[in-house]
Amino acid sequence: MVGIPVTQQDINLTSGDISRALEHATNRANEFKQFLDQYSAQDLVDRWGFDLNDANVLKSAMGEMAVVSQAQADNRVFQAKIMGMGDV
Repeated sequence: MVGIPVTQQDINLTSGDISRALEHATNRANEFKQFLDQYSAQDLVDRWGFDLNDANVLKSAMGEMAVVSQAQADNRVFQAKIMGMGDV
């Protein structure tokens, strides 16, 4: 075989790494949404100079991510098994 051979360890490490990255991104998205939930779109305009349309898009996008995150969390029976120690 030419090139770098693929081993079982490579497959295990890659699947675990992807699972941890997904868990980490999900956690970040949820925490950022909690931060944004403290503020209305108008607050984002007044406090940080957002355009109102952009502020509404941001809040809506984070709301969508929360829905996706919850669906992912509700359906991760096997993901937890390949994450090792999880998002540490």
